[in-house]
Amino acid sequence: MKELVSIIMPVFNVEKYIKISLDSILNQTYENFEIIIVNDCSTDSSKKICEEYAKKDSRIIFVDKSDNKINKGASYARNCGLDTAKGKYIAFLDSDDYVEPEFIHTLASLLENFDSDLSGCSVIRETFGEPKDMKNKKSTINLLSNVESMQNIMTSNIFDNGYVCNKLFKREILGDMRFNEKILYIEDLPFVYNYLKKCEKPCVYSNRILYHYIRNPTGSTKGKFNTGKLTALKTMEYIIKDCKKNMPQVLEHARGLYCLINLEILYYTLRDKYKSRELRKNLKKNMSVNLKYLTKIKLFHLYKRMLVPIANLASKFIV
Repeated sequence: MKELVSIIMPVFNVEKYIKISLDSILNQTYENFEIIIVNDCSTDSSKKICEEYAKKDSRIIFVDKSDNKINKGASYARNCGLDTAKGKYIAFLDSDDYVEPEFIHTLASLLENFDSDLSGCSVIRETFGEPKDMKNKKSTINLLSNVESMQNIMTSNIFDNGYVCNKLFKREILGDMRFNEKILYIEDLPFVYNYLKKCEKPCVYSNRILYHYIRNPTGSTKGKFNTGKLTALKTMEYIIKDCKKNMPQVLEHARGLYCLINLEILYYTLRDKYKSRELRKNLKKNMSVNLKYLTKIKLFHLYKRMLVPIANLASKFIV
């Protein structure tokens, strides 16, 4: 009997996408799983759609948090899912994304065949309604230590970013770990970081594209700047402080990413004419202190297509 996999899915106003997402899980080649749907105060037809799916398939567990009256965010919903999950392995799926039929089978097989503590796959980014052609490329598998995994996550190399949704976790390692509900931007990264600190066995990664990340036209990068993005700075400051004690080999990578995030936030404040001289002063200070790490760990090269327009805009509004 294959091990039970718990797939946690936060749901909030995704009526356009939810059926595609759920169907992609129900069509998995791996059958021993449970889907824990946490409805976090949706005001559209998402709740009704999820209830209909739950009636049709006993593997779907529907957790309704409508009584909260207000949406509490993905981290809250994921934590509710973790409290409910019974699986030996834990996966996360955002309700506006979808996965390939071999998603669970591949990640579970990687964990077991390589006796690993974490498995992952590649992600493809798409615009809703405009799926990309998935070009066949030579399949490769990488075995990395927890330190090497974190270094690669910080630079978005091999392990694709700090996402939780393209990875499979072991419940015994997670223990009572939960998402920090106060973090509103890059909230996945500290969760993955804290998990990797607990990993003793290698982490395994396949470059097969099994997860489809759908760009939401109304997502955070399209909307006006909001101070929730500043929680990303607190996240990186926590990680930098912790790296000094527990993962010194990752420190330079964390500082490089911290510099990049400061630059990104500066760009959004300028783009949206967010008036705060003190904030911009602090952002520039953080950037200047950590700028050398962008080139040292090759982050500048990796992100130059984004950094150049950001730097050009920033230079026009420098204060």
